[in-house]
This record gives sequence, structure tokens and C-alpha cells, in this order.
Amino acid sequence: MKEGLQVQQDQNDLEAQETKAEIKNEENLEDQKTKKIKKNNIENVQIIPSGREDVDVCMIGTGRPFLLAVKDYFSLDFSPINRAIEELNENEEKHLYIFDLNFLGSGFKLFPKLKKAFHDEIEKKQKIYLALVTFENSITEDDVQKFNKNFSKNTIDCVPRGLAFETFEPVLTVNQDTPCRVLPRRTVMCRGKKIYALKLTYVCENLCTLMIWAQSGTYIKEFVTGNFRRTSPSLSSLTKNNCDIIQLNVIAVF
Repeated sequence: MKEGLQVQQDQNDLEAQETKAEIKNEENLEDQKTKKIKKNNIENVQIIPSGREDVDVCMIGTGRPFLLAVKDYFSLDFSPINRAIEELNENEEKHLYIFDLNFLGSGFKLFPKLKKAFHDEIEKKQKIYLALVTFENSITEDDVQKFNKNFSKNTIDCVPRGLAFETFEPVLTVNQDTPCRVLPRRTVMCRGKKIYALKLTYVCENLCTLMIWAQSGTYIKEFVTGNFRRTSPSLSSLTKNNCDIIQLNVIAVF
């Protein structure tokens, strides 16, 4: 009987270890930043990123702005914060790198104003994505050239920094019903988002890279696939060829 209990206990311990491993793997970058800062004796930390991406989307290029608020911190000594950032940047796993951290001010009345201004700016942001896309049916280099002729009048390679996206005429407006994958946690509604440029680069008959210059908040994966016609138009409908996305990277947020 004791032996049976021991086997059951060992199995429970194994399941507990697996659960801990899963939780650790699901930890997002904001959690990593917060833990490292708290490790340096700084509590009540809040990190507000400029937008967010799915866990499998790489944030490369110019990086993503974020607001760091340290509550109940009255010292003017910033060495613990700087030390935490150095430890993050020296991490061998290289999940993230922090640079250009600037002090904006202090005071309990200042933070709500900064937070609101930061959130307001998020809605005005534009993003450039690089996606690796597959096509169900073969696609030719001529098909790619025809597509680019219609949707690349705004040149992605020379995106003007610091200008509002209203300055540029979008190549199309996408209507997106709330994607199936986020229905449990997002308001069910139709969102109109603007696309400012699309550029396909031919790789082989069923594979292309796609550069996308889009308004912040656009569901890029759904724009590629169509999400059971919940996004219209989509890359699938524009090319009349069912598409799927293999990898998605954010090149710039501005």
C-alpha cells in the first residue's frame, strides 16, 4: 500500500514540475522585466507597453516603447533600476534588450496624465510587419509584380518617421470582426483599419515574404488568412488564393 502511495506521489510531483515548466515558458516579457526590477529591491512596478503582439511574434528593428512606473519609490538614486536593466540586457537568452530609458518626472498626480497620454499615442501609432506567407496554389513572379503595382504606391522602404498616418492615403481599408482566437477576451465588434502599403517578394511558387505598413491595432494574421471571411478584404481574397502565415515579425513602431 505504501509503495502504491509512493508511486502516486511521484506522479503528482512530476505533474507539478511539468505545470511549473509550462507556466515558466508562458511568462511574457513584461513579467521578465518586472521580476528583474523587483529583484533589485524595488516593489510596486508597473510596465505599460505601447501595444502588444502575440507570443510567437518577434519584436525586432527599432523596438517597442514602454512606460515604467515605480510606485512608493522616493529615492533619487536610480542605480537599482539601472542595475536591473543591465542584468536584463546581459541575459544569455536575449529575450529582450532595453535602451534609451529616460526619466519623465515624479509625483502621484503625474502618472495618470502620463499614462493617458501614452495610451492616446498608441492609437496614433503605425507599424511595419514582415511576414512569411504560404499560398495554397502556385504563384508566379508576374502575379507578385501585379499585386505590388496596386498596393505599393507608398514606399515602405522609406517610411517617413514622426508624421501622422493621416498624411498618407491608405491603399485600402480593412474591416475586421473580432478574430475567433480572441473572442473570449475581446469585445465583439467590427474594427476598420487602414493599410498604407503592401509589398510581396517572391521566394518560390508557394512562398512569399510580405511587408505590411498598417495602422496600429490591425490583426495582421487575420488580414493574411481572412479568418473565415471575418476580415475583408484579406490577402487571401485580394490574391484569390488561400494564404497562411508561417512567421510574423514587427520591424518598426512609430
